[in-house]
Amino acid sequence: MRAAYHLAFLITILSASDRATAQVALRANEEQLVNYAYATQLGSGVYDISGRTLQIYRLPFGYTFTQPSGKRPGVRLTLPLTFGFVDFEPRDVISSGLPENFDSLSFVPGVELDFALTPQWHLLPFAQAGRAWDRGGDGDATVYSLGAHLAGSASQPWLDLRFDVGATYAVADPRGQARSDDLVVLQTGVEGRHSLGLNIAGHPLDWGVYLLGEAFLNRADEPLDQAAEQASPYQFETGVTIGPRSRMTVWKIPVPRLGIGYRFGRELGVWRFVIGAPF
Repeated sequence: MRAAYHLAFLITILSASDRATAQVALRANEEQLVNYAYATQLGSGVYDISGRTLQIYRLPFGYTFTQPSGKRPGVRLTLPLTFGFVDFEPRDVISSGLPENFDSLSFVPGVELDFALTPQWHLLPFAQAGRAWDRGGDGDATVYSLGAHLAGSASQPWLDLRFDVGATYAVADPRGQARSDDLVVLQTGVEGRHSLGLNIAGHPLDWGVYLLGEAFLNRADEPLDQAAEQASPYQFETGVTIGPRSRMTVWKIPVPRLGIGYRFGRELGVWRFVIGAPF
C-alpha cells in the first residue's frame, strides 16, 4: 500500500528524539525528515541521519478480492503491519541480544480500488484507518489517511519504465490532551529497469534507476514549531535497485528488491538502504 500509513511512526520518532539528545542536533530539514517525512512516506529501509540509525520494516499483508474488469474496479484489502527501531544495529545482538520491544508498531488496514484506465495506466484511490503504538512511551495515536495514485508503465525491448503520481492526506490523533495533526504530500516518481540476463529459480533479475520528488503542501505543525517554517517543503531521492522482475516468494514470503538511495534537499543529505520498491 501507499506511504500514508507510515504516519503511524510519528509519535515514536518524537520520543526517540529525546533519547538521542547526546547526539548532534538535527538541522531543520533533518528534523522534518525524522519527525514526519520518515514517519509518513519513506518506505522500508535503513536510514542514516546525522549518526542516527532509523530502521523501518513493513509487512505488506493483504488480500485481493477482484481484479479490474472493464469499468468494474479491482478491490484489495490492505493489512500493513509496520514496525521500527531507533539506533539499533545488527551487531548489537552480540553484546545485548535482540531488542525486547519494537520502538513502534502500527496496524493500519484499508481498502484500495484499482481502476484500469488503460492496460498501462491504473488509478488507485485508497483509504485507511488504524492504530499506532509507541512502545517506549505514551504516544499512542489513531491514524487516518486517504489519497490516490496514478500508476503507469511502458515496456520496451531494452527498458521497462514505471511511473507514479500521487497525493496523500493523513491525520494522526494522539491520545490524551495533545491535539491531532495532519499533512498533505504530493509525490512523483519514475523508474527505469533493465534485464541483467540472470535468473534465480526461474525468475529473471533486473536492475533499476529511480528518481522521486515530494512536496509537502501542508506540513505538520507539532512538534517542529519554528523548524517547520525553516524546513524546505521539497525533498528528492535517487538511487539504484536490483531484484526479481516478477513476483518471487520463498516459503510464501515475497522476495523484495534491494538497493541504495540518496535523499536530498536544502541542507539535507540522507543515505538509505532500500528494501522493496523505492516508491
